[in-house]
Amino acid sequence: MATDITYKPDKTVAEFIADYIPNELFYSFIVGAVGSGKTTGALMKIPYMAALQAKSPIDGIRRTKFVVIRNTFSQLRDTSIASWNYWFKDGVAGSWKATKNEFVLRFADIECTVLFRALDTPDDVSRVLSLEITGAILDEFVQIPKEIVEALSGRCGRYPPKIDGGCTNFGVWGSSNPGVEDSYWHNLLVENRPSNVAYFHQPGGLSPNAENIDNLPLNYYKNLMEGKSDAWIQVFVHANWGYSVAGKPVIPMFDRRLHVPDAELIPNKFIPLVVGYDPGVRHSAFVLGQQDLFGRLMVFDEIILEGYGTARACTDRLIPLLNAKYRGF
Repeated sequence: MATDITYKPDKTVAEFIADYIPNELFYSFIVGAVGSGKTTGALMKIPYMAALQAKSPIDGIRRTKFVVIRNTFSQLRDTSIASWNYWFKDGVAGSWKATKNEFVLRFADIECTVLFRALDTPDDVSRVLSLEITGAILDEFVQIPKEIVEALSGRCGRYPPKIDGGCTNFGVWGSSNPGVEDSYWHNLLVENRPSNVAYFHQPGGLSPNAENIDNLPLNYYKNLMEGKSDAWIQVFVHANWGYSVAGKPVIPMFDRRLHVPDAELIPNKFIPLVVGYDPGVRHSAFVLGQQDLFGRLMVFDEIILEGYGTARACTDRLIPLLNAKYRGF
């Protein structure tokens, strides 16, 4: 079987596809706006990597096995598998095994098995983590937990077996919209990126350098923004890492220019000082502030605690601060 595919990736996606570390486990991830072509790029990296595998000393065939991971089966079916089938046709580029959700891609001297797996249940996770594969592709990787990624990396580089020459290039890569800044992924890709991790960040959808625009409807992003929150637009259109809204720790309408003063706030001794306390089993916090004569809440200090009970927090941290800065209030 053989097929000719015309695919021309934009700059960031092309760099992402070509990125790998020969003969070493590597990690390569790309983030971008919705519709930016990053999922297709992650899938196109499969035949690229398959072609880099050494030939079998037995029959000269380059054999590889990759698994495409998505958080749920419905997401896997509607996005990852649908995108793969668009480019790689059953009976043309290879053969599709519907009962196993796998595709055997064949071209030139390459035989590449592509498995599609979800993480819906513990049994699904167990099956994924027992695979022996060349590499793994994480579709919407920000939805996949750290523990899965770390365990899955140990399954890479195990195919083909030594009798077929062994695995010569292996790794984990993926595509996603950006996640939140206080996540494992932001720490891995932005804050503390290891030497074997590559990170590619596409321009936002409204940027002059936006990618995949020619394949999208006219005014795609402007129409997409209608009725959406600013937090949603920042992540899915502008491709910026977002802030966490779990438990509403951040006010959605927060604006640093409006809510953070340019100069130091000065407490007023003639207005009551208010201490707010948020107790927790392990983590707790105090904030100290006042409501001024214009009705504005002004916060002067905060105390962040870990492992303190209420009595000890007051004795060791709150009362010393009150005595030092707020005596007479």
